[in-house]
Amino acid sequence: MTESSRKEIEAIDITGLAISYSKVTAAIRVLRGLIAATFYAGIIILPGVIIYVFVNEEKVYEELALSLTLIATGLIIAPSFLILYFTAYRKLMAGSVAWSWGLIVVSFLMVLLFSINSLVEALGFGARYSGGAVLFAIVSWFSFVYLPFILFAGAVEIIRISKVSEKILIHRTPNDLMKDAWLAIGLPEAAHSYSMVTLGALALGLTTFLIEGWVFYAYWGLGEQISKSAETASQLDFTFGYSLGWIIGVRGFALFFIIAHLLFFIGNWVRKKTRRRLQLDARRLMNLDPRPCVLFLRSFNDDQISLKNAKPPWYMRMLDPGSVNSNLEELLVKNYSDIGPVITIGKPTDTIPPLGAARHYLEREDWQSVVRALIREASVVIVGIGSSKGLNWEIDTLVTQGCINKAVFVVPPAFTENHEMLREIISRIDGSLALRKYSKEDVHVLAFTTDSSRSRSIQSRYGPTEIEYDVTFRWLSENIVNRLVGISAQEAG
Repeated sequence: MTESSRKEIEAIDITGLAISYSKVTAAIRVLRGLIAATFYAGIIILPGVIIYVFVNEEKVYEELALSLTLIATGLIIAPSFLILYFTAYRKLMAGSVAWSWGLIVVSFLMVLLFSINSLVEALGFGARYSGGAVLFAIVSWFSFVYLPFILFAGAVEIIRISKVSEKILIHRTPNDLMKDAWLAIGLPEAAHSYSMVTLGALALGLTTFLIEGWVFYAYWGLGEQISKSAETASQLDFTFGYSLGWIIGVRGFALFFIIAHLLFFIGNWVRKKTRRRLQLDARRLMNLDPRPCVLFLRSFNDDQISLKNAKPPWYMRMLDPGSVNSNLEELLVKNYSDIGPVITIGKPTDTIPPLGAARHYLEREDWQSVVRALIREASVVIVGIGSSKGLNWEIDTLVTQGCINKAVFVVPPAFTENHEMLREIISRIDGSLALRKYSKEDVHVLAFTTDSSRSRSIQSRYGPTEIEYDVTFRWLSENIVNRLVGISAQEAG
């Protein structure tokens, strides 16, 4: 069949969805940080300040005011944002959404008013010396209002989404929020994916949550603290002090972000190590969860399909660099563990199972016959595109077993612009199909399906990031995967 006579796969552009979802996701991360900071302020700062005042008989109003304001703000913002998210999801009534939005506005104004003291002091410091210091003062103040602004922008975006047809971004919202809460303290996001959580694992998770709370607590008061340090140094001498003030200010910013990133990294590392130790293998998981599995096939060379070259936008990494998913497997488990146990074939050289899909380790068994059986039993088969010869065997097996209609092909970041390679793969799957020809190479193909009734490719005009892949999996879940799970359940019944 000639190229011109082939039927083009329908292209689905998720660029706009990804932009909206990035705003919502950033707001959720700020919300988590605010809750962590509130937890830290209530557990550590407030008791510490009270004890200090009682023992030393000194009044430390500023630290006490910061902790009390943050606790009050967290207690108002967190519930109101959750109410907004739930009402947008359920669309109970327009009044509920408007009321929730009003709470967000009030909470945002609370934080904004609390930052006025920092702004006034910083501008006063700048006015005594030069306009350059005013710029520094504004930057210091901006560091304080940056987080509430992202939270507010995310709230507005949720309201906008709830009024249009983009329900994909807020579908499964209650489950998403619950999973994020569990993951924050190191607990499983899927009820059956892990062995029983030990007291030690819970303690480690809460400790990392407390560490992140310190970082976010420092975020909220960063501008005020730096401007005060610079002002104190400037009082030493007009010229020397002014220069020293700038040095202290810049050094303060740099040192804080270095420490923050280090603590985020440590917290995330401990959390992932804990979850890896608790993770079940595929056999135990499938015994606990009898639903048809979601099978993930990929080359051992690619293993989990790294996302190191597909990181989310910088403003999200700055919020919480430790929460970035390191591979596509983690996103698959996040999005599809509600559908069925997510499993894959384990790499023989693994000493500890990697975090992600539950591993099915094959020793002296005929691995091809085992994979064929898993393909037949699975409700959905996710295939990670790679350059190895194993991909050809997987495609041929899916076709010969009549299971190609329940396959979803995911394209790693390294191949999203390699349209020629993708055309060859699609042609091997079905010679009557063809990937659309693009005049520009900046179209990134993230995934595609070859359903006999309707074949589609998911693409983005921007570079592939974790956000685009997350939205892709959500879109596939809404439009394809849920239907496949329903068909599998009917066949099993």
